[in-house]
Amino acid sequence: MFRVTLPFAIVLTAFFSVGANAQPEQSSPVEYCKKIENLAGSIIRLRQMGMPMSELMNSPTDATARMANAMIEKAYRMPKYPESMLPEIEVEFRNEAFRDCYSAVKK
Repeated sequence: MFRVTLPFAIVLTAFFSVGANAQPEQSSPVEYCKKIENLAGSIIRLRQMGMPMSELMNSPTDATARMANAMIEKAYRMPKYPESMLPEIEVEFRNEAFRDCYSAVKK
């Protein structure tokens, strides 16, 4: 099984946080929410792989960081499932993040 390290989690979280930082006004709602969906996928994978929640939380400096923290909290309310279920869990978590984002930003 793949072992997550702190530097990997920091780099991965920072990469998706920066990528998701584009404001919906600068891109279409679908493109913006795809970035949020990708962030959600990373978060749920790290949660299911055993990364401690405290290592994923960000200082909420903007709306995207607050949204990421909310997703992290939601992911850690879910139980840890067997590894074989990760693809299904990830798809559901990503879909929910996309749906919530799109509902919030559609014009």
